[in-house]
Amino acid sequence: MSTTCNNKVFLAAGLALVLLVIIALMGCHGSAQNLKIQVKSEPIIKAVQGTTLAVLSLEGKDYEFDSSKMVNEEINSAIKDLTSFLVIPEEEVKSTMESSDFAERRPGSMQFAYDLGKTLRATYVLYGSYDMTAEEYSEEGYPPNERYTSDQPYAPNIDYGPSYSMRNWDVDIRYILSLKIKILNVEQGQLSVDREFTATDEQTYKASDLPLDNSELKLIFNGLLVDTADQFRFQLTPHNVDEERYVLFK
Repeated sequence: MSTTCNNKVFLAAGLALVLLVIIALMGCHGSAQNLKIQVKSEPIIKAVQGTTLAVLSLEGKDYEFDSSKMVNEEINSAIKDLTSFLVIPEEEVKSTMESSDFAERRPGSMQFAYDLGKTLRATYVLYGSYDMTAEEYSEEGYPPNERYTSDQPYAPNIDYGPSYSMRNWDVDIRYILSLKIKILNVEQGQLSVDREFTATDEQTYKASDLPLDNSELKLIFNGLLVDTADQFRFQLTPHNVDEERYVLFK
């Protein structure tokens, strides 16, 4: 009985102290006060010391400017620089994948990742894919280039006709890059991460500017890659994030 009474006394004293702090803040700063509160952001996967990770190259088209190398450098940078994973050396992963047990199998499936993880004695296996698409669109809501067809049908492959309509029409293109990343927990035999990160870039060209050469396309790809990789970094990195949250006293 006395213990219960003591708990009530301590609770009442604690509440009284909180009220005194609030009153003091109101007295010092007026009728309203914004307080910044530190908020801890939990990562999608926690890496403790000694946790091993095998990283497989994300699958996707090369686009003639070595996009595969660009993607996997970004992913590996995020993991190695900002987490405490023990990353299994790329040479060891590659050697295992070239062995007789895996050489005839195609990476990308959960079963492949599981078997590879068991062989490498990895805690986690990261795998996935990337893809960039480009689509024509119109901000006005009708098909691209239709605004140039009032005098004659749209015929981009015809070299004759009114000079204004066929040589320099505007082409609006939306580029979309997606990274699909999966991280398999080998011990549990299930995915800890299965997410898609996307970024877009919209450009307007004259028809005479197309098609883009590889160097220009590479710049667009790199910009989208940095955006999507940063999204992955934010989700994966086991760090504390200071976010602003405000409490208003009236």
